Amino acid sequence: MTVYTYRCPHCSEIEATFPMGTAPAAVPCPDCGAASVRTFSAPMLSRIPTAVSTQLQRAERSASEPEVVTSLPRRRTRGAVAVHPATRRLPRP
Repeated sequence: MTVYTYRCPHCSEIEATFPMGTAPAAVPCPDCGAASVRTFSAPMLSRIPTAVSTQLQRAERSASEPEVVTSLPRRRTRGAVAVHPATRRLPRP
């Protein structure tokens, strides 16, 4: 079931629950009986995991203000390269 929001011209907002895709364009207001029209709002995105939320916020910030790199990444040492007899003849960086 999905929660839909309706706005009464005389009262305030009304929340009604209907199966997804079956919500009518207007419902009667429970207080005054006037026709309340359906309003569209953003979906509830607050229930996403914290790690995902953090990354989304970081991506939004870096869109207008890119992060500044203050140092170069560490270089890999030669010991980290696997030595295999088949790769001995390949050129080294």
